[in-house]
Amino acid sequence: MKRLTMRLIFALALILFISAPAGAKWWIFGASEEEVAINYLYLNQMSYEEAGKSIKLFRETLPEGMINIRGKATVRKGAIGSVLVSIDDKANWERARLSQDGTFMFSFKPEAARVYTLYVRVIDTRGKTNDVEATRKEVVLDDRNITAAVKEAMDKLVDAYKNKDAGRFMSGVGEDFAGDATNLDRAIRRDFSSLSDIQLSYTLNNVAADAKGKIYISLNYSRMAIPLRGKGTLSDRGATEFSFSPGDPGLKLFSMKFPLIFGLSDAANVATGMVRMTGNEAIIIITPGGTVEKLPFDKALKSMEEGSASIASDSLTSTPTTIFESFALADGDKTTENWNNACNGNISGDFGVYGTNHHVSVRTGVTVADVGIKSLEDVKAAPPGGYVNPHTSCGWPIGSGNPPPPGSTFRFQQGRSYVFKLPGSAYGAIEVTGFSGNRVNFKYKYTASGPNF
Repeated sequence: MKRLTMRLIFALALILFISAPAGAKWWIFGASEEEVAINYLYLNQMSYEEAGKSIKLFRETLPEGMINIRGKATVRKGAIGSVLVSIDDKANWERARLSQDGTFMFSFKPEAARVYTLYVRVIDTRGKTNDVEATRKEVVLDDRNITAAVKEAMDKLVDAYKNKDAGRFMSGVGEDFAGDATNLDRAIRRDFSSLSDIQLSYTLNNVAADAKGKIYISLNYSRMAIPLRGKGTLSDRGATEFSFSPGDPGLKLFSMKFPLIFGLSDAANVATGMVRMTGNEAIIIITPGGTVEKLPFDKALKSMEEGSASIASDSLTSTPTTIFESFALADGDKTTENWNNACNGNISGDFGVYGTNHHVSVRTGVTVADVGIKSLEDVKAAPPGGYVNPHTSCGWPIGSGNPPPPGSTFRFQQGRSYVFKLPGSAYGAIEVTGFSGNRVNFKYKYTASGPNF
């Protein structure tokens, strides 16, 4: 299960269209450790960092035939002195237009079939710079007419969604859909059961492709929805982004960002990115309970702050391949593990539970604290201490039953909440809501810049 999916930290910079970095929950923006940093960077409205190492831009989509680089830089001390851009692999540097708030813009007119190697250098008034190498991007101009193919794919999705035809909608979704195609199928069906009428239109803003042929688009949308229960007619408008993969026939949907126009009822699982709108405009959402609401952007994200999940906790046997599941708090992924991994910390997720007494294993670098009998909603901040590493030894003989390995008696109990201290400044918290056979059910939340949730 993929959730790039929503534990937003509201100490965000107010920006126009911003995407979270890969490898973290998509609504999380951790504070940079660099003295000079780039908060966000866009290439013709495309997220700079999500487009891969190289990207193709289509001439027909370029505003006035120009490639525009825009972003915002910050500095811990002092001020931003200048922003320089190289389009020829550092052979030459040109000055970008810089505003007092750190926002900058650089534009150039590309030539067909030429590869441009871009770098962005931010220099503060003390002479310190950002990580210039991290901004490297290869860009090439493509003269193909890709917009028609994108519009055909989007039109089919929009028409199927408006007509509540789940089968036809899913035929336009790739099997490798980043938010898990099964989650999207369930989500749009819940959308249909929550709405009596859906009207939706869009306008393409930009189309780009990476070196592997993946197509990225940004668009503006206008929407009207009539809930089945109360609320009257709701309408909103905004901007969002999609990506498509080559398919047969035509392009197939690969990923969507928040705000969503499809799959609103499970945004935490199907969205794999976020586009922030100016002014915190209100958008339509569907809660997990099926309620259709229109909320300011920040509140819409906050309303989906908590998730629910379960992981398997199989009993130990006399075989070293006994399996259980681990869970990653940052992205909601579950991974099958074996006991040998459990005792040495080499699990993929942050924690796992195994044995009929629900003993806890954590990955290397993670510790956990029992914060008592309380709801997850009441866990507002991580405790300053009391963290333990449940597994300090691999001395528990295979086949010895359910007692914990030497040095550990830590196990989950129903109704109690637990806080995990993760590498860096990240924290996660769970409330164990019950046990179903060999499964542990829990609610959870995550923050990348703790200790406050």
